[in-house]
Amino acid sequence: MGKGSALEVLSGFGRQKSGVRRQNERRITQLHAAPIVEALCAALQRYLADCAFAIDQGAQLCSGDNDFARFPTLRWKNPLAIR
Repeated sequence: MGKGSALEVLSGFGRQKSGVRRQNERRITQLHAAPIVEALCAALQRYLADCAFAIDQGAQLCSGDNDFARFPTLRWKNPLAIR
């Protein structure tokens, strides 16, 4: 079984819980989904840890990930942004 994108996995969970299925869609089992969900949680934990550490230390976080802009107290810079 190939791995789908995180969005496909999470939307699949929503459809499983609601009972709505797409035509020719296979259900994902908890056994197959667990490692994917664990990886997503680990990535989110690292993301938030980087943010919290930078805020706590009064440091500026440099990242190409524009999602850090959502934290108003974080000093953040995208070194890849064209000025």
